[in-house]
Amino acid sequence: MLESANPIMNDKYTIEIDEKIYGVKLVPKNIKRVIVKVDYNNNIALHYPFTCPKKQAISHLYRQKPWLEKVLRKNEINIRNMHVKEVIAGKKIWLFGNLYNIASAQKPNSFYIVDNTLYITGNPERIIDQVRKTLCEQIKQEFTRFADLFKNCSDKVAFVSFRKMRSRWGSCNAKTGKINLNSLLVHVPLICIRYVVIHEFVHFIYPNHSPDFYRLLESFYPDYKTAVKELKKYLFILRI
Repeated sequence: MLESANPIMNDKYTIEIDEKIYGVKLVPKNIKRVIVKVDYNNNIALHYPFTCPKKQAISHLYRQKPWLEKVLRKNEINIRNMHVKEVIAGKKIWLFGNLYNIASAQKPNSFYIVDNTLYITGNPERIIDQVRKTLCEQIKQEFTRFADLFKNCSDKVAFVSFRKMRSRWGSCNAKTGKINLNSLLVHVPLICIRYVVIHEFVHFIYPNHSPDFYRLLESFYPDYKTAVKELKKYLFILRI
């Protein structure tokens, strides 16, 4: 079955891939071309120009089916391996690349870890923010270590701040020496944190992503490609 058996209603559609039915959100927008998007949880959206008929946009969707199959299969593996649904539901949490169960605490402390379980007391969202704030102090230690390393490469006096970001793990201002790190980095492995920190420091010397940038990055972190590959597994955390 290649076509949806149901008529298009309420700007929604369905498509069958690998014998599974996926919902497709139809989104007319002020854009110039049709775009198919898939999020971390395998929700599909079809964005198309206001001037483009729905049937034409859906035809484009089916032309993109080989690409969709590849992305959906890859995402399904990550959803399973990274326990995405349990993390979204607040039942599990990744901290520095280790998976913990979340349970209610019997002690008065706001949170503590025993074995593979994070015990919390109070409002879960507020307590998890406290966990992040506490663990960011450990990331500061990594930042300080690399700040000392880069003193010989740049005349900038670097300093760091943390904030929750939705689209990137870090950013920097080469003029002021300020590096912004995503507080959500506390969820990813240390090798990924080091990569993000070094990446931003290298931008003090090369503001773009030129070949020279990557050569210097590799000189400081030879295994950065492994870190990038690992970090991609945690992209869903930016969206929850």
